[in-house]
Amino acid sequence: MSELPTKDRLHQRKLVAIMFTDMVGYSALTQTNESLALALLDEHRQLLRQLFPKHDGREIETIGDAFFVRFASALEAVRCAVAIQRELFTRNESVSQEKQIIIRIGVHLGDVVVRGKEVLGDGVNIAARIEPLAESGGICISEDVARQVENKLDLPLHKLKDLQLKNIQLSVDIYAVELPWLEAAMFDDAETRKDIESEEAVDNGRGILQALRSKSKWFKIGAVGSVLFILAIIIGIYTRSQEQEGAGIPQWTELSHLTTQPGLEDEPSWSPDGRSLAYTSDEGGYLSIWIRQVDGERAIRIGREGVDEAQPAWSPDGRDIAFVSSRSHGGRLGIFLGSRPIESHVYGQNGDLYIMPALGGTARKLADDAYDPSWSPDGSRLAFRSISDGSWRIYTVSVDEGNIELVPGVEPRIIGLSWSPDGKWIAYIAGASAATGWDLYVVPATGGTSVRLTHDNASIALRPTWSRDGRQVLFSSNKGGVLNLRYVSFRSDPPGAEGPPQRLTTGIGEDVNPSASPDGLSLAYTTVHTAPDIWQVDLTTSTLTRLTSETTLEDYPRISPDGTRLLFYSDRTGGRQLWMMDLKTKEKTQLSRGGGAQNAWSPDGRLVAYGTPQGLRILNLISGNEITVGDHLSAAYPSFSPDGKEACFQGHDEHQYRLYRVPVEGGELSVVPTPEGEPGNPTWSQDGGTIFYQLDQFGYRNIWAVDLTSGESRQVSTGNTDDAHPDVSSDGQRIMFLRNHRDLYVVPIQGGEPELVYAFEAHNRLIEFPAWTPDGHGIVFSIAEKTGDIFLLTTSN
Repeated sequence: MSELPTKDRLHQRKLVAIMFTDMVGYSALTQTNESLALALLDEHRQLLRQLFPKHDGREIETIGDAFFVRFASALEAVRCAVAIQRELFTRNESVSQEKQIIIRIGVHLGDVVVRGKEVLGDGVNIAARIEPLAESGGICISEDVARQVENKLDLPLHKLKDLQLKNIQLSVDIYAVELPWLEAAMFDDAETRKDIESEEAVDNGRGILQALRSKSKWFKIGAVGSVLFILAIIIGIYTRSQEQEGAGIPQWTELSHLTTQPGLEDEPSWSPDGRSLAYTSDEGGYLSIWIRQVDGERAIRIGREGVDEAQPAWSPDGRDIAFVSSRSHGGRLGIFLGSRPIESHVYGQNGDLYIMPALGGTARKLADDAYDPSWSPDGSRLAFRSISDGSWRIYTVSVDEGNIELVPGVEPRIIGLSWSPDGKWIAYIAGASAATGWDLYVVPATGGTSVRLTHDNASIALRPTWSRDGRQVLFSSNKGGVLNLRYVSFRSDPPGAEGPPQRLTTGIGEDVNPSASPDGLSLAYTTVHTAPDIWQVDLTTSTLTRLTSETTLEDYPRISPDGTRLLFYSDRTGGRQLWMMDLKTKEKTQLSRGGGAQNAWSPDGRLVAYGTPQGLRILNLISGNEITVGDHLSAAYPSFSPDGKEACFQGHDEHQYRLYRVPVEGGELSVVPTPEGEPGNPTWSQDGGTIFYQLDQFGYRNIWAVDLTSGESRQVSTGNTDDAHPDVSSDGQRIMFLRNHRDLYVVPIQGGEPELVYAFEAHNRLIEFPAWTPDGHGIVFSIAEKTGDIFLLTTSN
């Protein structure tokens, strides 16, 4: 079977115009009014993304409040920049100063290397240096761009005198585009330009920023490593740490990029002496455990070759490393190691808990079906999570005797856990699902009443860790729209949180898996990227074709009955919304404004249904009319009946998940009977008499079918695998489903043995939400390919 097309890995040199944009004052606003900052960020993204394609601009990367865009023409790049500033100036005239959106823009024409989604080279470095030189609301361009647009642009250019781009050896003259709506600026006196450094930078912070800017490696624009990303993190971290001096969190003064290999490096764990890190890497084709000194370059691999091994945890005495291995389950973990809790079963399949000597040696199994190991401070026990009794719970195991004990009092469906430095508490993330939200809890290590530390109900919250003094619990949360590191100050008597969570990082990357050094002066964490794109496979030729290629999330693809349009949801304008794309012209249209996720076409292509947290929306594409049904439910996975008169969807209230049927013109909901468990993803048979669906029971999902006349259900797929997302083919003869988020299977409608039709072998690739093409010869789905690097925050305290 073919994998991702090899052409994505080819390097190409091109002469392109490069634009960088940056919002003025955004980081400062996030500290004083986060909700307004995020609202302005969403509006800013939506406005700019409407203008880029009008000038043939292609978005390469979005980093927080900044855009990196490439254009085939320098003239079109400058015209786009002028259009953006004109649009924003007009908008700002009608709003208060606090609500104004002001940006700087820099444009350069240069030779770059195009490698898949990445654009690299000196041309990128120079463009990144030019943008900060623009005044607030202004545009700066390089001399190369000025030559291309002179006499073709209806606006004068003014050369800036005596400016030198830092760490750029070539002499580059910079010009400002004189915009008639801006007040006259003193272009001739470079020393008076107060906008060269962002006003968010404080005096000490400015020195940090300049130090980072002097290192050319930060100007690699790619999966992580973006200078804009680094600047956003440093400004955000430094400003907040100043505010919280004395609160137990150090004042971070330096950020380093610890690992830079291609692919994934994740899940750092400190050695007790603070000199080394154990971490997970996908180098070599399998997930494996690596160890490297923090101040060194060489890394060594430990563990067994040819199997997935992950989630290292260094013992307090430094002798052993606990980890999760698939060596007893065929070599592949069913863990995506992702930054998104898709559902808890994706985070726990085919893995057992082992320990081995820290420098390699014979491994010893401690527990079956066990994940997220965390050592007790005395090194005598390991805490882990397991679904051995049908629900995700926390257990501890004696390292010497091997006896396993349940930690009573834990809320169900655990995401990750961490033992406190004093040994008295275990912190963990728990929640029913992403629909109901996830929060941070602590429970006594010996069991007892859990205490909830956050009330965010975040759609994503991930593995916690403790500060070395035990006064804070750090974790990842997307509360506010971006997955950043946060922390909660903890008091033990009485147990609880001292105030709401505080944000620690403010970048646009997905910051996960924090780990505090033994001396408390360094913090290692991973920044990962997992935004999926939409692909199609032709089952007759096994050919993969990419349908979207964006830096934002595009997911849940559904092709219209006539094969001309594609429905999907995307966060390209900030929050998730429903979009439609013309498959021939690639033109995209936003269909929803108040959110939108899983979707479906009516059989005649006139209606689309999509799920929201406030019910199922049904939109008439001809009239534009829209109705909402089941507004008391969180709705997902809609499906139309073959005659187009009904819709079936998954609905969730505060008590349980159910399947519901409703007339498409509105009316009373009726419950579809299913066995106990969590049903989802319904799809109708062509005769309308049966609904196929996935059912989550005891941590595993299988495919089921319910007869709508008798109300009886039968099981279509069996086994301890994750079988989900069924879809009936257009001829009504086959059901396709996804196994373990990796393999596509087909089974006859009347039942039988499932047949594997396409397999994805890569461990760091998550397949989601497949659906048949209308002709039945292909399947569309999303692919999220995870990459990431480990970063290190240090302090001089």
